Amino acid sequence: MKRSNSIFRKLAASIITLLLFFALAAFAAGTFTIHRELNEAMDRTLEQVARRLLPLAVDDLMAQDKTNAARELAQAVSMEHQPAIFQIRNGEGNVLIRSHEAPAEPLSKKLRLGFSESDGWHIFTVESLGGSVYVQVAQRQSYRREETMEAAAGFVYPMLALIPLSAFAIGLIVRRSAQPVKLLWTEIDQRHGDKLTSLALDSIPDELQGIARSVNGLMSRLAASIEAEREFSANAAHELRTPLAGALAQIEILKRAKLPKPEQQRVEEVARALSNLGQRTEKLLQLARSNYDQLPQSTVCNLSLVTRLVADEIARRSNDRDLILDLPANGPQVQFDADALAIVVRNLIENALDYSPENSAITVRVTESGTIETENETDFISPEVVERLTARYERQDKRGDGFGLGLAIVSRLVRQAGGDMRLQAEQISAGRSMFRAKIQCVVAV
Repeated sequence: MKRSNSIFRKLAASIITLLLFFALAAFAAGTFTIHRELNEAMDRTLEQVARRLLPLAVDDLMAQDKTNAARELAQAVSMEHQPAIFQIRNGEGNVLIRSHEAPAEPLSKKLRLGFSESDGWHIFTVESLGGSVYVQVAQRQSYRREETMEAAAGFVYPMLALIPLSAFAIGLIVRRSAQPVKLLWTEIDQRHGDKLTSLALDSIPDELQGIARSVNGLMSRLAASIEAEREFSANAAHELRTPLAGALAQIEILKRAKLPKPEQQRVEEVARALSNLGQRTEKLLQLARSNYDQLPQSTVCNLSLVTRLVADEIARRSNDRDLILDLPANGPQVQFDADALAIVVRNLIENALDYSPENSAITVRVTESGTIETENETDFISPEVVERLTARYERQDKRGDGFGLGLAIVSRLVRQAGGDMRLQAEQISAGRSMFRAKIQCVVAV
């Protein structure tokens, strides 16, 4: 499984980890403080009880017969509600009087004034009559620990409930803090060769201003480079077309001259080479336009009319081919630049002519829903090859006359116009496929 490399996820995890650390530290410090404060409060209580019992015990002993038999007071309340017990002892350490819950044996072997601990008891001892009477008040150490844990649980449970809520809140805050980064990423992702406008810096946080400025600088350099290439394409259109047209005109004059047969064949070869060069130049210029020109979105044209004009022109140059037109009388109005649409239709039909068998029919179909489709028989094409046909210089058959640019130009222009292009090859027999190129244009409202 790929490990997440999100900065914001790491930030949230770090904050939550730090929160847990502080929570544990607060729990430890709070438990220690509660334990200390409870012990101090219980010690004060033991001391107060012992000092109040001392005069009562002395008076009681003075009024009673002086015997060594230990007396046990009657049970007043259960031990559950009486955590403290007491013993009244003489100077020899014998137990004279004890509370009901107190053990019969002395709480401690030695009588030490003040606080002491013995056999799990926390004891406070006070004396009277010159050391002849001692009062010891004690509590179980386990009782003190239980009280400490119960008090600590009083703030631990709310803290445990707040930890997941705090983690959720931290995650929510981090996600909201990441929104400007996502918005910046979205704005950058929307930039392409047709949209190189600068990013608006007003709504971008200060921490991302540097990135936005760098992206704006990069897009400015790209725009300048694209503009230079666009100017080169415009100049090349003039510089290349004119010499080629002149050369073809001279070749036509030579073809009419009475030349020996070998020279006549060479003239024909030169004419074909120049014609091929002219077609290749035209494709390259169309490709340059599709790459660097943004089609006007408000232009509307008649799909059937443009298709018929282009098809008729091609049909006059391809007398040996059967071009079947299936067009509505009043074709749909689509949002497409007329010149760009003519390039699209021309490339679709020429692609079908280049890769279909001689004397085979080519169907061009237009529907009222704004689609144009060409259908032609061709050699078998695998689905893998069909997926690559819109790439530059990708040809379905190296034996064809195409240059591998036509469908790339069509795909680019269709996307600029907001349309969609689908290619499909259906096997109809061994080694033969029926190839269809379908374009959905945006119908004008």
